[in-house]
Amino acid sequence: MHVLVRIGVAGLLSFSIHASATDRVCIGGDLDHLSEVQKSACWSSARQVHANADKFKAPDDWHFYVICSEADWKAFAMYSKTSPKLLAAAAADTDLGKRTTFFRGEWLVRADEAYVQKTVAHEVAVARLESTDEKRVQIQIAKWIPQTGSRALTLWASR
Repeated sequence: MHVLVRIGVAGLLSFSIHASATDRVCIGGDLDHLSEVQKSACWSSARQVHANADKFKAPDDWHFYVICSEADWKAFAMYSKTSPKLLAAAAADTDLGKRTTFFRGEWLVRADEAYVQKTVAHEVAVARLESTDEKRVQIQIAKWIPQTGSRALTLWASR
């Protein structure tokens, strides 16, 4: 399935979302301008997100998008409910109302498995708790990944 999403940012930007009809993890961005290597890396990150979302039992009706490039993440930041300034330092953005999480693909591609796992755990905790209360989120993450307790992640979720 190929879906075209239009985002209003100083004009009209368009980026593609690629997914199969049954997947809840998709990749997005200006995919026509990415190399095959970049697309492959983005899909690899999407598979990691999917595996970790399943591991932490994300809600069945939750959707995850991996925004492949930094340019597309910046465009997304202008569209998100979360401040672009906050998203400049964030690995993910969760919209509780739309039951959707967007991941910063470039960061996931460069990260080790532990970072990806903690990032996804954070966003799934926000989704499952339906809360952006960082203390509650960190308690939940520590139950899933006990060694996380002393190193809290700084990620942002919008309401």
